[in-house]
Amino acid sequence: MAADSGAASEAMSIFVLLNSSMVFSNRHDVEITQPRNPLDPMDGMTPEERWKSIDAIVAALPDVE
Repeated sequence: MAADSGAASEAMSIFVLLNSSMVFSNRHDVEITQPRNPLDPMDGMTPEERWKSIDAIVAALPDVE
C-alpha cells in the first residue's frame, strides 16, 4: 500500500515482498530444450513418403514474384 501511495520506492517494495514470507520469489526456473523441427515426424517415413510430404509443404507456400 505504501508503494501505491508513493511513500515507498519500487526497490523497497520489491525487497519487502521478497522477504515477507508470502511465497514471492526472485528465482527463475528456465527449462532449456532443443528447438522443435517441423520435419522431425518424418524420421519413421520411407524416402518416397518424405518427398511427398516435402512436396506438400512446398506446394503450400505462397508464390513470390
